[in-house]
This record gives sequence, structure tokens and C-alpha cells, in this order.
Amino acid sequence: MLNTMPHNKQNLDIKEILNGITFLILAWSVCIIGSLSWNIYQTYQQSYKRAESTALSNFNRDQAFRNWINNHKGIYVQTQGDTGSDSDIMESYIQLDPATFLTQVMDDYPDYFDSSIRMISISPLNVRNIPNSWENNILESFRKGGTEFLDYDLSFETHHLGFFKPMFVKPSCLSCHTTQGFKTGDLMGAAGVYIDINPFLNSAKELSRILIISHLIIWVFGYIIIVIYGRKTALRIEEQLRLEKELEYAHDQLELKVIQRTAELSKLSEAVKHSPSMVLITDKKGFIEYVNPRFSEISGYSAHDVIGRTPAILKSPNTSEDVYKDLWDTINRGLVWSGELCNLRKDGSEFWVSASIGSSLSEAHEIISYIGVEEDITEKKQIEKNLLLAKDSAEKANQAKSEFLASMSHELRTPLNAIIGFSQLAEIDKNLNKQQKKNSQEIYKAGKHLLSLVDEILDLTSIEIGKVKLNLQPIELKILINECYELISPMAAKNKVKLNFSNYECGCMVQADYLRLKQIILNVLSNAVKYTGSSGSIQLSCNDSKNDDIIIKITDSGAGISEENINQLFEPFNRLGKENSGIKGTGIGLVISKKLVDMMGGSIQVESELEQGSVFSILLPRLIEKNMIEINRLNEIDNQINQENSKLTIFYIEDNPANLKLMEGIILFQKGWTLSHAMAAEQGIELIKKNPPDLILMDIGLPGMNGIEACHVIKGVDRLKHIPIIAISAGAMKDNIETAMKADFHDYITKPVDVKNLIQIINQIQES
Repeated sequence: MLNTMPHNKQNLDIKEILNGITFLILAWSVCIIGSLSWNIYQTYQQSYKRAESTALSNFNRDQAFRNWINNHKGIYVQTQGDTGSDSDIMESYIQLDPATFLTQVMDDYPDYFDSSIRMISISPLNVRNIPNSWENNILESFRKGGTEFLDYDLSFETHHLGFFKPMFVKPSCLSCHTTQGFKTGDLMGAAGVYIDINPFLNSAKELSRILIISHLIIWVFGYIIIVIYGRKTALRIEEQLRLEKELEYAHDQLELKVIQRTAELSKLSEAVKHSPSMVLITDKKGFIEYVNPRFSEISGYSAHDVIGRTPAILKSPNTSEDVYKDLWDTINRGLVWSGELCNLRKDGSEFWVSASIGSSLSEAHEIISYIGVEEDITEKKQIEKNLLLAKDSAEKANQAKSEFLASMSHELRTPLNAIIGFSQLAEIDKNLNKQQKKNSQEIYKAGKHLLSLVDEILDLTSIEIGKVKLNLQPIELKILINECYELISPMAAKNKVKLNFSNYECGCMVQADYLRLKQIILNVLSNAVKYTGSSGSIQLSCNDSKNDDIIIKITDSGAGISEENINQLFEPFNRLGKENSGIKGTGIGLVISKKLVDMMGGSIQVESELEQGSVFSILLPRLIEKNMIEINRLNEIDNQINQENSKLTIFYIEDNPANLKLMEGIILFQKGWTLSHAMAAEQGIELIKKNPPDLILMDIGLPGMNGIEACHVIKGVDRLKHIPIIAISAGAMKDNIETAMKADFHDYITKPVDVKNLIQIINQIQES
């Protein structure tokens, strides 16, 4: 059960700290007040002492004057101007007694004295010497034998200090005071001084203010120190209490964890015991200390068989020694090794495991044991082996298929090269009339269509093995749809199907492969024509979709497709029950079309109802603006044909006479260009060495030395390696092109040759 510190104890400790701080503040305050009182008292006492000292000093000075004057029989003071004779001089002076003289001087110069001289008489002749009531007390004290009097007189408006001494009759005094009945030695009065003590008291008050301020500052500093010390003490005690509380809590938690860990270890022990994986534990020297039942079940070794022995008893010769070395290097560094091992059962048979082996460390980070967890993957390894064999077989089949496709592509494209090539020459020949050019255009279009049909046969397999490469470019649909219309019109007329192409001259541009998109539209149109009865109709239109795509809709009035068959429409070789209808087809056209549209980032959608016709929608990404750069480039190529060119010598190595004749026709139309040729690579290389040309055109599939080998030979000659070599081949597969480009060809042109593209490439080489 969790123990916590009592709340009352913590409050009690804090209260004691606060009481202690209060006591210290009170004690400090008492000390400061006591010190202040004592210092103020001493200040006033010192002020009184200074006042008394000043009074005594002034009195002594007065007595000195008096005695001097008495000893000299008085002092004479001139009363009128100088008469000139001694008798006159004496008559102009009067004699002043000491008291009169000093009184006169003090009356005339009061600012020069900080005390006032006072004489009091028992029987005064001068009214100024009559004592007041306070001064009578002074005389009374002298009558009683007092020798001096020092006291404060508070009877005046300002405070005064009086210092007096008795005056006794001397013989010299009788001349003036005989008539008063005094005899020598009688007390006749007193002489003294009055000191104004206010300046001394003011000084004491000022010093007292300074003492009060300084003591207050000292008290504040002391108060702050006490508070800070108290605060730190409180915090320290709070921290100590918190740590004690945390320590007790941690102790309780540790006890809980020990209980939980004990339970967990019990569960872990049961889990290891019933684990579907093999568990093996050794000591730090590698001797087995524990194996679970699964280990015994798979290996055939009981726990008694293996405890005290090393895991080497499982070692198979099919596991490399490097694997074991890497295993021990890893686990001895305190890391976990993971990998696959081939082990031997007790009966000698092999079994494979996926193992994770690590080390258990002490608190000092020393290895104390090794733990291995292994999963039996024998069946998995067998499956992998079978899969590898199947994969190898599939790869060989794919390789055979690729070789077949490459061979078919080459054999079919070679004759088409002559058909399409010569039709292009006829099209650009200025000597032909309009009808002849139109005929050549039809031949060209038919040849291109035949080429697309040949490609369709090879397309499905090429797509499936990932060998189709699209040439995405801006396409103006108007041009492409016009070509499709011209190509499909004869078929539609033959089947008496009406074509209605509307709203396709909107200037819409899409990003697609020109040939592949044309192939897709023609495929959908041809299917619509084939499966729409006589007097039916087909409509084609272009529109924008909500997603900023272009929709090419092809709607027919045919028999329609059931919902069940729509789901099977894009399955290869599935003609939906039309195999015996007399309508020719392979059942792969729509499959290829869908795959190609998907590759171009679009889609094909179908809506149909039996006896109501079908709607095929081809969605393609829309271009916001026409790509005028591409259009201008094509126009520029057209302008380059039949233009005056700078001189250029071209050497063509080709074994097919029709292809040679076609190339001669192409070069013939380019003024300034000349063409030489050879039927074999060996013959061509010798002629090139004797008379190096500006450009070499090289067929790849040559008898004897092929085009790639010939390229290597030519590039190996220092004075020939700068000559650009263009590969011209019917091999249109991706692997054919990559192999040729690695052989240092400048460019690669596939047959049938696109005349405009060839001329453009040659012009670019010439300009560079």
C-alpha cells in the first residue's frame, strides 16, 4: 500500500519556519531600536557636553579680561577729539570698570560672541545686575558655600545654559562698592555666561535623523536577509520533504514493480514455454542452459540432450563459416544479430530458421548470457526455392517472348518501310500531279494503318511485359479525328453505316501519344461499324468534362451490350459470344485500348443497353493552351524540305535494296546533300576510311558484322570517331534502342522511317 507523508507534518514544519522568521524579525527590530535609542541619547549627551565646554571656555575668557583690567586699574576710553596737551588728553578719556567695558563691547559687537556675559549682584548699583528668580537660586547656592553653578534655564523663550562662579569682594573693589557696606572677602554676587543651546540641540536632532535613516536602512537590509534566508530555508525544507515523499513513493512503486515484474516473469516463462518459436539460452561461455519445448519438437533434441553443450551440435555445413563469425562478432559487441541459418536435426536432416540472437548484460554492461529466438522457415525456404525456379522459368519465357516480338517487329516493319517511305517521297515530289499526290497520300495512310494493325498484334504482349513507351505530346483533335474519319469511311460505306462527326472542330488539345490515340479511336470506331447493322449510324463528338478533361464520345445505334457482358468487355480474347457471328476480330482491341488510355492518364467508360446502342467515352487530359511551339516546329520541318542546304556527304550502310533506294530518294530532294552506300559493314568501313563522310547512317541488322559492331570499329579510329552515326533499324523494342545508344550512336530511328523526322535530325547535326 502506498505511504505518503502526513499533510499536518508538512504544515507544522512550514509554520515553525514562519514563527522562526517572525522571531528573528522582532529580535532584529529590538536590536535596531535599542541601538538607535542609545545612539540618539549619546548624541544629545555629547551636545550638552559641547555646550557646557563652550560655556566654561567663554567664562574663562571673560574672567581673563576682568582680571587683566582690574590688575591695570581699569581701562581708559577716549570720549572726545585730541586737544594737543597732556592735561587735555587726560580730560578727554574716561575710566571704565571691567564689567562696564565687557558689557559695552558685547553690546556693540554681539555677532562676535556665542555667549552673553551676565553679572548678578546681591546689592546691585546697576539695574542690569538685578538677579531674576532663577538667578536668586544661584546666589543662594553660593551663600551655602557653592563654588560654581552649571544648569539650564528654561524660563526664556529659547533654551540657555548658565555657568556662574561667585564673586567675592577684593580690595580693588572697595573703591566702587564701599558705600554698599561690603568688606573684603564678602560675597558680592556672581559672574557667569549664558549659552544658547538650540544650535547644539539642532545639531543633535540632525544627527538623530541621520541615525534614524541609517538604522532604518540597516533594519530593511536585515529584514530582507532574514526573509530571503527564511524563504531559502523553507524551500530547502519543502524540497527535502518533496524528496522524502518521492523517495517513499519510489519505494512503494519499486515494490509494486517487483510484484508486477514477478508476475510478468511468470507469464514470460509460460509464454516462452508455449512459444511457437524456438528459444535457446546459453551462459557467457556459450554452454546451453535452457531450451523450450518448441526447440525439442523441431530439432529432435530434448533439453537433457543439449543442456551443458554448445549450439555447435546444430551446425550444418550449408551455413558458411563467415555467417557464424559475423554472428559472434555482433553479439559479443552487445548487439543483436538477425539472419537465416541452416541447422541439423538430431536425425541429421536439415531445417532452416530465421534467428535473432542477442546478449544479456549486467549492470556493469558485462555479458552474462546469450539468448536466441528462432523461427522454423523450412517450408518458407522451399516455397522460395520453388518461386525462384518458377521466376527463372518465367523470365526465360519472357525473354523468348521478347525475342519473338523483336523478330516479328523487324520482319514486319522492313517491307512496310519501303511502302510508307516511297509514299512519302511521292508526296513531296513536285513533279507529281494532284491526283498522283492524293493517291500517294492514300498509300501512305493505308501503310500507316497497316503498320498500326501490325503493332496492335504485338501491343498486348508488349504492354503486359512493360515494353511499350509512349510519346506524349500536344495533339489537336481536329486533325487526328479527320484522319480517323478518312480511314473508317470506306468501312462504314461498305457496311452502309452513316457517320456523323460533329463538334470536333472546337480546337481541343490533349496530351497523348498521337499514334496510340489514333489507334484507340479507330479501334472503337471499327467495332461500332462492325457491330452496327445496315442503316445504322455512328456519332462522334468532343466536349469538355467537369474535371477539365476532354471527352471523345462515340455513340452507335447497334444491338447494345448487356450489363453482364459490359463487365467482361475488357477481358482479353473475350468476344462476348460473337465468335461464330461471321464478324472478324481478335477480342484484344478494346483491352489494348483501355491499357493505353490508362497509360496516358485517361480512362474509357461504356454505357449500353440492349437494342438501344452503346456509348464509348474516351477521357483524356486537356491542354489549357495550344502548344504553338510544337506546331511551329512541324511547320519548320516542312519548310526545310526541298530547301537549299549546305553541302553534306552522307554514307549509308544497308543490305536491303528497297531501303537503299528509299534513302536515295529522300536525299535526292535535299539540294546540297550527297549519298554513298555499302551493302555490308566491312565494305562500308573500308570506304569510310578512304573517304570520310560528314554523316553515317547505319542499319543494325546487317549480315556478318552487325551495325553495333561496326559502330565500335569506326569510333575506334581516331580520325573517324568525331563522325556522328545514326542507327536506322526495324528493331523498335526498348531493349534494341537502349543497346544501340550505349554503343555511342548519335541517334536511333526506327523503320518505317519518318522522313520529316530524319531530315530534322540531320539538319540539327549539320547546324551543330
